[in-house]
Amino acid sequence: MCGAFQNNADVNAADDVTRRTALMFAAESTNGGRVVERLLDAGADPEARDSGGRTALLTAAEAGRAGAVEALVEAGDADLQARDAAGRSCLFLARDRLDLVRQILSMGEATVKREERRNAKHGLNVNFF
Repeated sequence: MCGAFQNNADVNAADDVTRRTALMFAAESTNGGRVVERLLDAGADPEARDSGGRTALLTAAEAGRAGAVEALVEAGDADLQARDAAGRSCLFLARDRLDLVRQILSMGEATVKREERRNAKHGLNVNFF
């Protein structure tokens, strides 16, 4: 993978049929968390969508990959409110994995608090829900 980054490969290149990117494949792999971090550092777009409307976060949630979910959310770019073409959220896709559902809820709460602090610092009052 390092060679691909050194050769300036397009980290957002997508499969012609499924529109899946390397980030989506990494998000569903067993040790995807570390690879997801590397791809994000290299400029991978966490909001790219495949032919089913899934982002890398939705793919990771559906595959039950807590490390990838964490890497995507911690990077600050993954939308916890995203839904696929069928209207399914990451919480819905992770519904059979209670530990992952708890993790996503906790990360969502932390994200809202971080945004509230950032907005307060700049004198903004924005309600997210």
